[in-house]
Order: sequence, then C-alpha cells, then structure tokens
Amino acid sequence: MFVYVIKSLDSNIEEDFDTSCHELQVATALDKIDQFVEEQKLDVLSSDKTNIEDIKQRISKAKKDEIRYLKSLLEEVEEKNNAMKAQIELLKKDDGLAAGKQVLEKLMQCNSELQSYNDR
Repeated sequence: MFVYVIKSLDSNIEEDFDTSCHELQVATALDKIDQFVEEQKLDVLSSDKTNIEDIKQRISKAKKDEIRYLKSLLEEVEEKNNAMKAQIELLKKDDGLAAGKQVLEKLMQCNSELQSYNDR
C-alpha cells in the first residue's frame, strides 16, 4: 500500500507539474530564453568584430607612428652625415692650406738663410 501511495503521489505531482507548466507557458518562456541566449551569442560575435576592427586600427596607428619615428631618425642621421661630409671637405681644404703654409714657411726659412748668407 505504501508503494501504491508513493506511485500515486508521484503521478499526481507529475501531472500537476505538467499542468502548471502548460498553464504558465513555461515551454514558450524557455523558447524565448533560448532565442535570447542565441541573440546574445550573436551580439558577442559582433562585438568581437568590433574588437578586431579596433585592434586593426590600433596596429595601423602604431605602425604609422613607428614609420614617422623611423623617418625622423633617418632625417636626423642624414643631417649628421651631411654635417660630417662638410667637416671632411673643410679638413681637406685645410690640408691644402696646411701644405701651402708649410711651403711658405720653408720659403721664408730659405729666404732668411739666404739673407744671413748674403749678410756675411
């Protein structure tokens, strides 16, 4: 008898649950929840696309900034290179002057020696 009561109660509970679910339209609500969850998943994917676009823009900006930086470095090095070339040219000209000075000093020394020889 105890088993019969339990089976009967189980059956009654199950029927009451089914009736309550049908009356409250639980299946419809669960379907709406499933649909909402699917929409949220799709929204997550669209936000991922936004994140990807954002990442693309950040990478592009970083590359452009790096290019500007490298160009400025290159210009700086070119300016230094041109300044060094100008200094080298001046040194080359100064070497010519130094050689001319040495020749002039030797001529003056020879002239001085000749005058001292003539004065004797």
